[in-house]
Amino acid sequence: LTTRLFRDVSAWYHIVCVMDTTKLVPSERMRIYVNGNRETDFGTETYPSQNVVPHFNTATEHGVGNAPPTSASSVRHFDGYLAEIHFLDGYAYGPEYFGEFKTDTDIWIPKEYDGSYGTNGFKIDGRDSSDLGDDESGQGNDFSSSGLAANDQVLDSPTNNFSVFSPIILNTAG
Repeated sequence: LTTRLFRDVSAWYHIVCVMDTTKLVPSERMRIYVNGNRETDFGTETYPSQNVVPHFNTATEHGVGNAPPTSASSVRHFDGYLAEIHFLDGYAYGPEYFGEFKTDTDIWIPKEYDGSYGTNGFKIDGRDSSDLGDDESGQGNDFSSSGLAANDQVLDSPTNNFSVFSPIILNTAG
């Protein structure tokens, strides 16, 4: 749980999570980057044990955009847009493989990843509105969509950004 506040609800955030449980130092086993910068200030820090096999990338049901329920009725859903989701099986690459700072600015922009995805890796980019879980990595690790329809696909993306109204502006006109 970072102490940083992410208040710009109209901005795209590029998030990279890197897990390598073979690392000796606990804080190196799980790293989080936002817009190319490593998050290091946490209110709560919990790291996986060394050499632990995580639940993700095992023969179980996986979800993208939701978290497993902590009780019988508490499925937690992501409330936002996801432009691309990459999972690299067996690789612990940092954000420089997926984005870069725009020349002479501090603006982080995406770039095309062209490396390997490993056996169970995938790239979901949502380009096919009739098959939003289609794996574009070449591995064929497609996801089934649940609770989504073709009209849930939007053209807004980090490189094709549309203006939006801010939900935090109050209407004081009455």
